[in-house]
Amino acid sequence: MGLRILVDTNVLLDYLLCRSPYDRAAEQIVVACKQRRVSGCIAAHSISNMFFILRKVFSVASVSYTHLTLPTT
Repeated sequence: MGLRILVDTNVLLDYLLCRSPYDRAAEQIVVACKQRRVSGCIAAHSISNMFFILRKVFSVASVSYTHLTLPTT
């Protein structure tokens, strides 16, 4: 796991919101991070930006870090 990547906020949103046509590519990135084939990093401001965007789609109660789980494949 020598490769480190910065995962853009939009890539994470594509994955979490299943935004076509980029959701499949975003899923591959998330899975590669989950499987530790690459080390994925996000910018600190990505967390607050994602919360701001996701709260418009989901209720605040449903947007928690326990619900934003990574795939197990």
